[in-house]
Amino acid sequence: MSGKRTRDAYEFLRLNLHFADNYKQQSEGSEGYDPLFKVRYPLDIIDKGLRKVWTAGQHVTIDESMIKYCGRAVAFVQYMPAKPIKHGIKVFCICCAVSGIMLAYEVYCGNKDKKTDGTSVQVCDRLVNEAELTKSRGRTLYTDNYYTSIKLAKHLFEKYRWTLVGTIVPTDKKTREDHDIPFLKLSNGARNQLDQGWFREACLRLSEGRTHYYLQCTTWKDIKQVLFLSNNKVGRSDDLTVQRRVRRKRTRDTIVAPQAQADYVTNYNAVDRNDQDSAD
Repeated sequence: MSGKRTRDAYEFLRLNLHFADNYKQQSEGSEGYDPLFKVRYPLDIIDKGLRKVWTAGQHVTIDESMIKYCGRAVAFVQYMPAKPIKHGIKVFCICCAVSGIMLAYEVYCGNKDKKTDGTSVQVCDRLVNEAELTKSRGRTLYTDNYYTSIKLAKHLFEKYRWTLVGTIVPTDKKTREDHDIPFLKLSNGARNQLDQGWFREACLRLSEGRTHYYLQCTTWKDIKQVLFLSNNKVGRSDDLTVQRRVRRKRTRDTIVAPQAQADYVTNYNAVDRNDQDSAD
């Protein structure tokens, strides 16, 4: 861009390019306030155009993406140390698990947006509806521990007949609710006594009207404890293995793995692949 346009021409365009009438913008704190008012029109146009590019298949993924930004003009800048882009604007994305193509997105505006429910169940519900995926049953949604819960699995199956595969952070105590998972966090002593590849599976039978379905929770020791929640492929895991690197060895060890791990690893990283394609 630096070789195609002068600085003064760029500054002129930046000052005079508008997508909304500033006189129609509501003041902060009022009922109709929109933090993205000035860019809402192009965001909606782009969002509608995404679904014309690709038709999603059976597997879709929801995760967060980051737009790099370190300025002060935007009040809802997030810090996420686990992401490659640590400072920026957080965007909830739903992508096709096969191609990594984005199907819909939602910019996270923090507590500035009073109209939007930021709970994980409502975020997933808005994204699958925005992507126009609810007309077809039988899809599978892959999520990480930020979204995954028994409540989300029940919501997706009972409302859309979708299944869920995701990871859950193990905790020491139960929440004393109906949505508790059957496994707790292993103590350091118990975890050190277990061999890598150890796992246990438990199923929960749920009912919705006359329809019965099962949720399977799996606890697996990889390098550390990993918990999976799935109602996509429920049943006993047999003869499944993964390769793991060993320190100071050129070869890899083969360890036992549950079915949920293979399903999750195959289909989850669509949003990360979309970020890599955008960076390239």
